[in-house]
Amino acid sequence: MSSLAGSFNADPRDRGSIDPTPDTSVNSDRTPQKSKLLYDIEVCSRYLGGAESNMAVIEVGIFSGFVPVEKDLKEEAARNELLAKYEITEKNVILYFDKIPAEVPTCVKFRAEREHVVHNVQSAVVKVYDYYNPMHSCTQFYGPGSTSPLLKLICEDNQCQCAEAECPSKEPFHEITKAGTTFKQRKNLGTMACDKHDFAWKGQVFSNEVENGYRNIRFKVDVVVKEGAENNTALVSNLKILRARELCHMADLTVGGIYVIFGQDSEPFERNGNVIRRYDLNQNVRIFNMHDRSSTPEYRKLSSLFQWLTTGFIKRGGCGPQ
Repeated sequence: MSSLAGSFNADPRDRGSIDPTPDTSVNSDRTPQKSKLLYDIEVCSRYLGGAESNMAVIEVGIFSGFVPVEKDLKEEAARNELLAKYEITEKNVILYFDKIPAEVPTCVKFRAEREHVVHNVQSAVVKVYDYYNPMHSCTQFYGPGSTSPLLKLICEDNQCQCAEAECPSKEPFHEITKAGTTFKQRKNLGTMACDKHDFAWKGQVFSNEVENGYRNIRFKVDVVVKEGAENNTALVSNLKILRARELCHMADLTVGGIYVIFGQDSEPFERNGNVIRRYDLNQNVRIFNMHDRSSTPEYRKLSSLFQWLTTGFIKRGGCGPQ
């Protein structure tokens, strides 16, 4: 028996539509033509742990009052050579895959048709798991008229966990530019760096590589606004290891790019007799790209503020006693 040795991602999308075309298989001169409420549901999955996964299962929950269009599932089973079979239960569609490759997403698309009206339709569940080890699973909800967040199951060795809401914010410094005067903005940025985070660095990305669902980044610290667990000498003398989920767009740092990072200290671990710190780029981290090509007024203002933070603020004592 094998076990999951990497990670899946699955992206369930639903799109509601009214299909005014009558079902010709049941339509006749005596059958009135009626519009049908249909939802297009597409589930795509890609294995993040290597060449391909073991046998895998995706369970797609169906909204109350709806039933899957089995004709669509039969066509998908005939088209998709990786889809071994499917089952339709009272509440979901179960898709069995011989394997899920890593190179490109494997997708299954079908429609769900409203059979009877249910008010206040609740969200449905999508679940992905290893066929041989169902304990390695992850679930996520999706609702009518919305596209669900990515569903991700991340595994390292024998440890698997659901990876949700673990990415840096897309607008981590938006509140700073709303502070009013430049004086207030500088004060708030300094407070954010010193009081809300363990460390604040400016530096350059040396490498960005993906392995087993994680993005491993080597980062050279050039300017220390706040030290954290490691002192200034240790920070600037060695490359730091940053780690993020592969699918975290905000953590996909450009090699050669200059960034300011506000983050949290990590627990040290031992590897080959050496003590190493690896810093996670998660929801508690704020990242600013100093060389972004954006020309928006907000970016230009933030760029000026970070230039001050990494020069003038430090000259005035930084996070130490003012």
